[in-house]
Formats: sequence, structure tokens, C-alpha cells
Amino acid sequence: MENLELLDNKIAYSVKKLIAINSISYCYTELPIDQHCALFGRNNLGKTSLLNALKLHLFPEISFHDSKTKFAFKSSKGELYSSEDSYNYYFPSDSSFLILEAENIFGPFCLILFKSNSSFGYQRLALPCAYDDIREHFWNIHDTKVNNGLGSPVSDLGIPKIHALHQQYANTGAVMLKTTKEIKEKLFSHNPMQRAKGRYCLVPLKEGGMERELSAFRQLMNFTFEIAKTDTKGLTETFATIIESGKINTQDKLHQDLQTILDEYNELRQTQNKLKTIANY
Repeated sequence: MENLELLDNKIAYSVKKLIAINSISYCYTELPIDQHCALFGRNNLGKTSLLNALKLHLFPEISFHDSKTKFAFKSSKGELYSSEDSYNYYFPSDSSFLILEAENIFGPFCLILFKSNSSFGYQRLALPCAYDDIREHFWNIHDTKVNNGLGSPVSDLGIPKIHALHQQYANTGAVMLKTTKEIKEKLFSHNPMQRAKGRYCLVPLKEGGMERELSAFRQLMNFTFEIAKTDTKGLTETFATIIESGKINTQDKLHQDLQTILDEYNELRQTQNKLKTIANY
């Protein structure tokens, strides 16, 4: 996905890579998302689920409660998954992790999602480094004797590893994000002149993640994943979209009614289904 250019060509906010460890249906996988790629495989291998993990990173949530409303994870048949099913799918054990590598004007950083002690809960650890700097803690890439030379799992993988990384990077700004308020402050507040406040900004919103901004963002993300089922440009273009109040200048606000756009989309989908039915008759 190309960088989001919010101020000028020198200031970029981008997502670069998704990593899943003992999550979804993967022992370990890395997916670059800052460039075009194609995922091949039969159904139910976790291709869409891996991309859906972006919602877990980008939405300011800390649990899977009311997952149908928060994330709208769907099966290939369009059925919404329950909170329990979704949680057990993404975090089946204490050694399950979802990592997002991103970059902003202050440099690369990683967001690590892992199970918390609360029911259906998860937390975030934000580290001020590229994933290359911490990969060895999650996967032994140097073990070429197994898995066709692709590496092997590390032996001490678990939540204590996360706390150790937190301590290792504490002096350079590592932070544990445990509440929705903390997530909004770190991921959505636009502070280009204050490194400490803007170090982990991923989606710079004008009002720092007010409810109406987040509602628009959530709708755009869910809308994009619907489009992405038939339009490969959808997922890329969402990250090049500036949300209404995320515009730097007030005169740049989006004047389109997002609900109207969604309604028109649903109407077009219904028409498409009718035409397919007629064509297959």
C-alpha cells in the first residue's frame, strides 16, 4: 500500500507488513502490504482472515465482545462470526501474536497484539523499531534444516516474551496500550512536532479519534473489505483515503455522506446478484 501523504511528500504514514504467529491457521507468516501481491490457495486457509487482522490493529478495541458489531468478521457465505469463534481463531493460545509493522514521520514501529487476562481481551505493545529488529524473538529464520529452509519456531515463545521486549525497549519509548483511551492517544492523535506523542501515530485524525471520526473510519474499512472481495484495488485505496476530520485543513473536509455511499453500494450489490441469477437461469 502506498504511503498516505497528509502534509507533503516528505511526511508519510504507512502500513508495511502483517505477521501472524500461531494465529488464524498459520504457525508463522509474514505478508508485505506496502506493495502489490497475490495470495493463492483454496478456501478456508486464512487468506482473508490475515488481511482482516488489520481491523484488530487499526480499530481502538481491546476485546472481542460484540465482535459482530466491532469487526464484522464474515465467513465465505457472508455469515458473521461470533465473539468466541473470532477470539479463539485469532488468539487460540498464549503464544498467539499478531504484529503490524508500520512507519510514520518518526520512523518504523511495530504493534504487537496478544491475549490479555480479561474475557475475550487482547492488548497492544508498541515498539519503536522495525520488525527485522525483533523477528528473532518470534521465529528462528536461521534454522534452514526444517520447513524447506524457511526457519523454525522459537522455544520460549509466550507472553513473558512480550514483557521482556517491553523492558528491552523501555528507554526508547516502548509503551503498553491497555485501554481504548491510550490507543486513541497514540494511534490517532496528529502530533508531527512532538515525537513522544506522535511516535506511534498510524491514522492521523484531526480530532484525535473522536467518535464520529472513528465511525467514519470503521465504515470505510468494513466497506473496503466488502469491495475487496471483487475489486483488488479496494484495500489499497482505503489507505490512500483521508477521512472527513482527518483532513489537515477544515476546508478540505469530505462532504460526501458515507451512509449514502454504503446504501448505494448495497443497492448495486443486490442488482448484481439479480443479474447473476438471471444469467444462470
